[in-house]
Amino acid sequence: MKGAGGADGLRRRKACKRNVKREARKEWAVLRKELDELAEQTGRGDRREIGEMKQALRRLSRKTERLPLGKRDAFRTQEEELLKLAAAHPGRVLPFYVVDPRRPGNWLHGPDETIDVSPMTDRLVPELGGKGGFYGFKLYCPNGYSPTDPALMALYEYCERHGAPLTAHCSGGGFASFSPSITVHGHVYRNGEVVPHDGVLEFRHYRLTDKLRVKEKAELLNHPRLWEKVMEAFPRLRLNLAHFGCQDEGMEWTELIYGMMEKFPGLHTDLSCITETAKLREMREYVLKAPEQVRRKFLFGSDFYLNLLFLDGMKEYMENFRNTFTEQERQELMTANPSEFLGLS
Repeated sequence: MKGAGGADGLRRRKACKRNVKREARKEWAVLRKELDELAEQTGRGDRREIGEMKQALRRLSRKTERLPLGKRDAFRTQEEELLKLAAAHPGRVLPFYVVDPRRPGNWLHGPDETIDVSPMTDRLVPELGGKGGFYGFKLYCPNGYSPTDPALMALYEYCERHGAPLTAHCSGGGFASFSPSITVHGHVYRNGEVVPHDGVLEFRHYRLTDKLRVKEKAELLNHPRLWEKVMEAFPRLRLNLAHFGCQDEGMEWTELIYGMMEKFPGLHTDLSCITETAKLREMREYVLKAPEQVRRKFLFGSDFYLNLLFLDGMKEYMENFRNTFTEQERQELMTANPSEFLGLS
């Protein structure tokens, strides 16, 4: 999961997969125990449903045990497939390269604490100073790192200078690491403040069944105030905070991001994975009240197949969007604004 190269890379991949298997066995055991306890407390109909869940769990655990420890690097395979797809559809498929400061081989650290980001930036298209086929970078901080990690700050400096766009997940939901502790460099958001952190970060919530697992890591590692610190250092960084900070309760993150869009020239947001018509209408109110320079920074987004967790299909998603925004508004969100964000206009 953290990448590799050569014999050392193969050893790392094998070790990583062994760790995945070991941790998965622990989680399966906890889940089985929870399901057994739940079955004892419920009626016959519910027990039947729990039995089906246990069967699904057994199938998933068997798949984990069959996880091969061979040479295949799935991350590199996906990278190659994306580039093939982009080459087959020039100008229509514009892939972003996923960034994780913990991934070995993507950063070169000098003896004087300098950080060389060329292994990453070389993957960008020549128009952005690279040698590859990617049009920007994607970040997902709740997976276990801070937006202000020193390696990322070095990358932001390059991206601001060359106009390379970045998209970062920024909502109260989504995915998050299952680790009970992670080594984090940079800053975290704790008790209403952005505070420096350089070392092990412990989590109270990390199990698969813990409903607060994602929320805790989102607050600590992905709060808009952390991104505000990034934008204060790089105000013209072309950054898209995806999902407009949507949360299950309240509008705190959305309000913060909107205020930051007024303040920082490079900050954008998108409306991806906002599936409910009522929520889309709330988002439209922000678009309509925004001054022109801010309105141009709202982007359409889909999150594609993840929407299928909430809707019957993408047709329903698009219909909700069409029924909420006018044709002129859709043209701005889907064509004009994204073109400007990507540097294509």
